[in-house]
Amino acid sequence: MVTTGNITNKVLLKIFEQNFSKIYSLFEEGAKVVELNNSSILVH
Repeated sequence: MVTTGNITNKVLLKIFEQNFSKIYSLFEEGAKVVELNNSSILVH
């Protein structure tokens, strides 16, 4: 789930690039829903 609000694609891609390994790890560990916002990653 992405809850970054209205940002440019360039900023969105940067956020994904900076957090991809953590997001990947969370899904590998069994997380079903991962939320990415402008300042954090939340697991639901």
